[in-house]
Amino acid sequence: MYFGGVDSTSMIRSSSITICNKMSLLLPMESLLSGDTKAIDFVSRLCEAGTTGEARKSALTQALTSLDSEYAARFSDLSIRKKELQDSKYKYENLTDIAESLGHLQDSIDDNRRQLKHSETSLTSTGNVLEYDAAKTRSHKLIQIITARIQYDRAKEALKDSDGEEPAKRLAYIIDLQNAHETLQTHLSTPALNTELEELKDGFLAWQGAALVFAIQQADYTKLHEIQKIYQSLARQEEFTGIFRRVCSSRLKDLDLSNIDTIQNLFATLNREVEYILEHYLTVIRRFKNEKEASAILNKAVAEGLENLDLSAPLSSMVGEHEDPIGLCSFINNSFNDYHERIMRDESKAKFVDLIGIIKEKALKNIEAPIRSAFTNIALNKLNGLELKGSSHRQHVENLNTFLTETVQLLEDIIVKSSNLFGEQKAVNVYKHALERFLDNLSTKLKSWEYYKSSTGQSRSVDDIFIVCSSSGHIVHALQEVKKLAENETYKLNLKPFTRFNTQCCDRILKRVAESVVEKMRDSIHSIKKEETDDTHTRSLPLFSISPHEYMTNAAQDLLHLFHKFEQFFLDDNFINAFHVALKKKMEGDEILKSIIADISGRVVADFIDTVGEVNALRHSHAKQFLVDTTFLKDALFDLRYDNLEELTKQEEKLKKIVEKK
Repeated sequence: MYFGGVDSTSMIRSSSITICNKMSLLLPMESLLSGDTKAIDFVSRLCEAGTTGEARKSALTQALTSLDSEYAARFSDLSIRKKELQDSKYKYENLTDIAESLGHLQDSIDDNRRQLKHSETSLTSTGNVLEYDAAKTRSHKLIQIITARIQYDRAKEALKDSDGEEPAKRLAYIIDLQNAHETLQTHLSTPALNTELEELKDGFLAWQGAALVFAIQQADYTKLHEIQKIYQSLARQEEFTGIFRRVCSSRLKDLDLSNIDTIQNLFATLNREVEYILEHYLTVIRRFKNEKEASAILNKAVAEGLENLDLSAPLSSMVGEHEDPIGLCSFINNSFNDYHERIMRDESKAKFVDLIGIIKEKALKNIEAPIRSAFTNIALNKLNGLELKGSSHRQHVENLNTFLTETVQLLEDIIVKSSNLFGEQKAVNVYKHALERFLDNLSTKLKSWEYYKSSTGQSRSVDDIFIVCSSSGHIVHALQEVKKLAENETYKLNLKPFTRFNTQCCDRILKRVAESVVEKMRDSIHSIKKEETDDTHTRSLPLFSISPHEYMTNAAQDLLHLFHKFEQFFLDDNFINAFHVALKKKMEGDEILKSIIADISGRVVADFIDTVGEVNALRHSHAKQFLVDTTFLKDALFDLRYDNLEELTKQEEKLKKIVEKK
């Protein structure tokens, strides 16, 4: 039989074999061994008669699919079991390693137990050794203390019995005391013995101190070495150096200045003594100290000597008697600068350059008070020569201007020279007393100066007051220059008394100028108003036919003349400065002149209106005349660049109404 072009019997046979093989894999081993024939029975049923090939094929296919699924499930389960077996194997191997490690650990614990038992057996013998060593140490320490104490007492007794013996033997006894004391001090606290030993050293070295001073002064190097070794053996090296330093400083402290009569000789003597110390004593001390230590000792010695040297009395006397204290400041400053250069040129002395500052500081400290007093006397003596009272007014003003020029130069020299010598900050304490005393006295003198009156008590002319105003501007300008030079962050100079004096001068000149114009005008107006009858001629004339009164034309001419005079004085910088300060406004020359014109014009207008008085009470002819005068004054002031004409305009309107009404 054929099925689909294939022999169906062959296909069935092949499928049957495959099924049998599959089932043999799926069935348990004991089923196969017991002769389980399920697969054979299944194939035999397919071969029974009456079953078509298509049905057989389908059955075989289903059976095969079912077997494949079951086979895959069985295979997966076997893989999982295989992995579990491998994991179990690894765990077993790890357990084997742990077991070996535990074995090694057990061996180590056993070794430690054996060593511990061995240590327990030897512990008793070790403790005995330690106790023996401690006892031996204590015994040795006790022996040292007893021996040192015996040595100290023997040396002390020997020293007491050594009066009259050679100093070398007495020194040996003290050294024995010192050695014994050092041993005792390492084990015990012995304050009483410390004090006793130092007192014994002091007693012995008291004899050496005088010899040391003499050896230093004579530069006896052999003796100095002997004494230095004594001090060194007794641990008194610092005391040796201290005595050397005191010898040097005493030379300066005890310096005889009684025969020195000038500042020049004083500083020459100081320089000579300091240079001697640097040359002679440096040579000596370098035998015992290195260069750096020797220089430090001498620097300190000179500083101590200068600190204890009293220069105040001789310096006060010399400065007071000096004819030029300002020049003296320059001389002292130049002397220190020259000394500094001379020291720096000598390499062997350059390391002592700090001494220049020490000497200068000492001198300045003692010279500050006498210099301050001298500056004050100079300034006040200069001021005493200024005379402002007397008959010659213009000569006094000229003398004031000359005085200001010379005095400003003097004050500037005081400030500059003292600043160069003392330094800008410290110099303030030197010159401020002179400045303040001078300014106080000058202010008092200016307040008492009645420059606006003659010796007979009459008012001075406008020209006389003009020149005073110029001098006032000169005073303020000059003192402002001094103020700039003298002031710093901590010191301010007060010039308010002089600015007030200047303001009074400017106000007085404005008032006097206006007064010179209105005094004649005021008399004429009063004369017109006193006329009891009305002027019929004036009353009948039209306004344009009436001329300004003579007093008004004269007043206008005077104003014009005075304003021209102001313009001339404005060529003087001091005059401009006076009004610039007085007005307290930032104005230039033309603006200041315009302000002055406005001030004087305002004064004239106010006085004119006040003198004319109540216009309604005027006679008709008087009102006409004053109207013409008002218009004329208004035009004249307008020509002079005075633009504040409101009051005159009001006056003009009032007069017009009266004239038109009558």
